[in-house]
Amino acid sequence: MAEIFSGDPDTAMRWLAVAALLAALGAAGVVILVFRRPAHWRGSPTAHWAMFLGFVVLPGMALVGGNVTGLAYSSSHSCFHCHTMDPWVDDLENPAGETLASLHHQRRWINHDACYTCHSGYGFGGGIRAKLSGMGHVWHQYVAGVPKKIAMSAPFDQGACLGCHGETRRFRDHEGHADAEIHDAIVTGQADCFACHAPPHPRPPR
Repeated sequence: MAEIFSGDPDTAMRWLAVAALLAALGAAGVVILVFRRPAHWRGSPTAHWAMFLGFVVLPGMALVGGNVTGLAYSSSHSCFHCHTMDPWVDDLENPAGETLASLHHQRRWINHDACYTCHSGYGFGGGIRAKLSGMGHVWHQYVAGVPKKIAMSAPFDQGACLGCHGETRRFRDHEGHADAEIHDAIVTGQADCFACHAPPHPRPPR
């Protein structure tokens, strides 16, 4: 129990993340309750307070808590804190690594908070979908348990690659990209970057 109130920043962030998750679940519960009640009830003072709580207060708490933990963790390797990510982290920081993530990290093409540079679709620091995904991560970390097999919940967005490389002269003039048809296929996501390039991370065992 003493550890809970120890003042340790990581512990405080974990509790704040749980509070944000509970606030979001509470807001969802209030919204469901309001819309399941009879229409005439919604005009009562009680309903107005309930709607204020469910539509303003609790969502605000969830967004603030989520963003605070997201910003804190995005600046302190959030993925290293919450997941069983040792194989990926070891590869990323391996000076002899040959995966794309490792090469980008070695050459400082990505910043110190390496994961979030390419995986901005995950966690509280991104857009709405990223925040929802981040809430899912919190749910698994603190309630449902971390899955034995770590996998992305959706295909990787090549926009993360093109955001840095797409307009560079080296990318546009490369013989593998120069053909207009191939270039359009890459830009639209029909052609997979990793069909030609090294995998971004070590291949998981089958």
